[in-house]
Amino acid sequence: MHGWIDSVQFWQWQGPMDCLNGACLYLSRRGTALITSENVANLIPGKGVGLVAGRTIREGEVVVLSEPPTVVVRLAAHVQLENKYIANYLDMARVNHDCRPNIVYRYDNMHLTAFAARDITAGEEFSVSYIEELKPRAERLSRLQKLENRIETVVMPETGEQLVALYAQERLHAFKGSAYRRAALNFAMFGLEEEARDYARIAVEALMRELGPESNSTISTKLLASSPRDHWAWRWRLLR
Repeated sequence: MHGWIDSVQFWQWQGPMDCLNGACLYLSRRGTALITSENVANLIPGKGVGLVAGRTIREGEVVVLSEPPTVVVRLAAHVQLENKYIANYLDMARVNHDCRPNIVYRYDNMHLTAFAARDITAGEEFSVSYIEELKPRAERLSRLQKLENRIETVVMPETGEQLVALYAQERLHAFKGSAYRRAALNFAMFGLEEEARDYARIAVEALMRELGPESNSTISTKLLASSPRDHWAWRWRLLR
C-alpha cells in the first residue's frame, strides 16, 4: 500500500545517511526509510546547528507533533512522590532560542505540538523562546543564566573582544576576570584555541584577585588556559 504526502517532519528522521545527486536517505526511529532532498538542519552562524524551513509555512500551521521517548519522575531530595515529570522531546532539540520566536508550542498530556506563530519563509530558521517573554526583565535574565545558552555566553566569536572592550569602556575594572572568562569561553565554543587560551590566562590572573584560587570559576578557567581542547566548552557551539 502506498500514498502521497504533502510534507515530512524532518525532526522525526535521522540522516542523511547517504546522498547521491541531491537525493538523500533518512531513517526514522521506527525503521522507516525516506529518500528526499537534503535535510533542513543547517549550521547557523553564531548558534551551531539549527533547523530551517524547507518551504513557506503559514501562520498557525503545525510544524512539530511529538511524543517524548523518555519520561522520568521529577523528585527532590527527601520529598514524597509527586505528580510531576520531566520529558525529553528529541524533535525539538535542534530548535534554537530567540527573543522574538516564530514558533509557539503547547503540551497536551504527553504530546507536544508546535505551531508557526507567523508566516515563515523557506530558508528561515525555526526558533522558540526558552523563557516566558512577558516576565519582568530580571526574571528573564535569571532564567537565561541557568540555561546552556546562558546570557554570559556571547553568540558570535568576535563579540568576545567587544565584551571586554565594553567592560573597559564602562570602567568595570573590578569585574575584569568575569569579562575575560566569558570571552575565553566564547572563543572556545567556536573552536578558536589561541584566542581562548590568551583570554583565559588574563582571566585567571583577575579571577585570583576577584574570587580566589578555590573558586569554581577560577579552577575551570585555569583548565581552559592550559588545555582548551579538554574543556567542556570546546567547540560546544559547533557540535550542538
